Amino acid sequence: MTSHDTYPLQLLPTTSTSTHSLRSSLKKTSSLKNPFETASILSTSTRYSQTTLRPPPPYTPFHATTSLQIQTSGHALLAFPSPPKQLTTAVFGLDSNGRCDRPVYLSTRAVRNSGNCTLVRAEDESGAPLAETRYKWGPSSDPVVCIGDEEIVMSRPKWTARTIRFSWGGRRYQWRYGGSPERRGVEGDRSEGCNSLLLLERVEGEGKEEVRTTIARFVRGEETRTPGTKKSCAGNGGRLEMALERDGVDTFTDGIGEEVVVATVLVMLKKEVDRRRGAQIAIIGSGVCEGEVANWGCSEYEGGFVAVVYLSAYEAEEYAAA
Repeated sequence: MTSHDTYPLQLLPTTSTSTHSLRSSLKKTSSLKNPFETASILSTSTRYSQTTLRPPPPYTPFHATTSLQIQTSGHALLAFPSPPKQLTTAVFGLDSNGRCDRPVYLSTRAVRNSGNCTLVRAEDESGAPLAETRYKWGPSSDPVVCIGDEEIVMSRPKWTARTIRFSWGGRRYQWRYGGSPERRGVEGDRSEGCNSLLLLERVEGEGKEEVRTTIARFVRGEETRTPGTKKSCAGNGGRLEMALERDGVDTFTDGIGEEVVVATVLVMLKKEVDRRRGAQIAIIGSGVCEGEVANWGCSEYEGGFVAVVYLSAYEAEEYAAA
């Protein structure tokens, strides 16, 4: 069983928020084009005979080679939908006991009302950026992560989806949320709780021939999430485990490095906060009167949908404590 030091909490601001509430009228919009869809209408056998895509590898168990701890407070379930006050997100290495050691990476925003951020090595005094992430306003604007001369467009298969797909080094990857069976599997592997699971997968093949290989996972549970946060928080920190094999000091056999994994998982956490704030803004704007605010609650489900329910006084108290 792993644990935390309290030291990383010094980087997390204490936020005093007003309790507002929740009533949502989210509308479906038209789906975005899936960047993974092929324009080919050939059969699978014909399509593979005309492509240079190598045969997909077999499924293999996940064995982490590197683990990092991301410390960020996220956004509470019952809070005013203001931008996060925390401008710097620290990513820590772990000692032999699984405790936070020294910061390895720092992701910094210049101003509070902007999501644009820069990822640097914590010990690099020059502050040379490893990755720069740009966000555009609007629900269908895809974040762009710039690493060197390459741009990673983080796109969703449809507007309501939480899965995010991107390409790097000529290969396709996706971050997705693990289901209940996968979370139970992680709990069995780690002998710890897992309330939320994000999986980074390398995707090869198409259709029935598609093979997805997990190369990183982001685990949040009682023992791994950022101390002081609850399982109901959106975008809070947790344990990032990677299965990356090195073929040199700064190169990886898979072609994807730590900085890509860290930068892209931070985009996933930012999206969680955006969804939570969007739901809260919609609820406040729906005209719920001040006396009803404390008794409205929302629950976020897989797929990006938010359900709004009216709670009794007892349920509201239990809900806030969750």
